[in-house]
Amino acid sequence: MQRIFFFLLGCTILISCGVKEEDSGIDSFTMLEKIQYDKIQHFQPRTEIDILKRNNIKAVTIITKFTGKSESDSLTFHRLDKGRIITTATNECNSFGCLPFTIQKRFIYDGDKIKKINTYTYKKKYSYRKQYWDETDTTKLSLYEWEDYTYPGDSVIVETGPLKWVYQKDKNNRIKSNTSYYRKNNKIVSLATYIYGDNNLEIRVKNQNMNEPIIERCKINGPNSAEKIADRGKFGIFKVEYLFNDSGLLSEIKTYKNDSLIDITSYNYIK
Repeated sequence: MQRIFFFLLGCTILISCGVKEEDSGIDSFTMLEKIQYDKIQHFQPRTEIDILKRNNIKAVTIITKFTGKSESDSLTFHRLDKGRIITTATNECNSFGCLPFTIQKRFIYDGDKIKKINTYTYKKKYSYRKQYWDETDTTKLSLYEWEDYTYPGDSVIVETGPLKWVYQKDKNNRIKSNTSYYRKNNKIVSLATYIYGDNNLEIRVKNQNMNEPIIERCKINGPNSAEKIADRGKFGIFKVEYLFNDSGLLSEIKTYKNDSLIDITSYNYIK
């Protein structure tokens, strides 16, 4: 994993030196929307798609370095078409004992809306990370899971396996709530609500095992930075710092627990 990380780091240094991004400006709405969508993962922010398209970005590499010894690096490659993600290849920890695995996601669109996302595992191991990124032959992949999208009224419904997510939008086309359910009995698993201010955003998250919601407070710190803070009681106070470049694209995320840095995620953009 260390060899892969330094290979990627070398590539992204060359990329950073060779790409000069257009200065398109950045506003508080763009930063807050990116924070909101950071953990949603079912969608890209509209502002991000527009900025990626305007800057002619064809791909993004994302590298996360954890400070904990029991966790491995997370490596992600997005391939884009006019700002929209079309494929994603990721090597990361899973939720079952943090075992490293590699997956590829393929996005199927109907117009400008996601219709389906198919997730695959690889049938063979490759020597180099780029071989995973460049693999396009589905006969060399195994379908792992999928997500189906529908758009009734002012909502978006995402269904996969045993779960369903329902996103409700307000009159300004912003997500005002995100509810996940068990598909079998329609029982609520978790509920997130979003309260918007001029330069801040409050996210209230409550799952089936909580008496009170976790409140995440997001605010703008400066022209190119914002943060999200959540007090998780006995689990500690978590702070996430978001740093943006002058084009409005996310460049780095730093996560802290009780003021101790636990991971850094770096974004590198390829034209």
